[in-house]
Amino acid sequence: MHLPLSISFTAAGIGIEKIISRASDQVLPEPERLLICLAVAICFFALGIINFTGLIVSKQQKLCKFRIGYRFGAATLIMIIAIFGASLSPVQLIGLIATVCVAQIILELRNTASS
Repeated sequence: MHLPLSISFTAAGIGIEKIISRASDQVLPEPERLLICLAVAICFFALGIINFTGLIVSKQQKLCKFRIGYRFGAATLIMIIAIFGASLSPVQLIGLIATVCVAQIILELRNTASS
């Protein structure tokens, strides 16, 4: 699952480059919106699968189960943004994606500190 993760990082970088090159008041074309959203969703999905394999070998199974849940939840939320975000500007789209990513970091920090 590390290869899809690496590929999704690369695709997300290309998507961000395309978004930055757009005017902030234009609606983002569907291929560019799908590129960035699918890349980030695949990233979270791959991380969820990696956490799932950690569930099998880890002694912290409760933490791994929680990580799997919020990784797959984030991937689903990003996909919803991709499908229904046709009217979003580039700034709004990146803002929503960044909010989901920051939520991942906060959840990770809270659960790592409590375990």
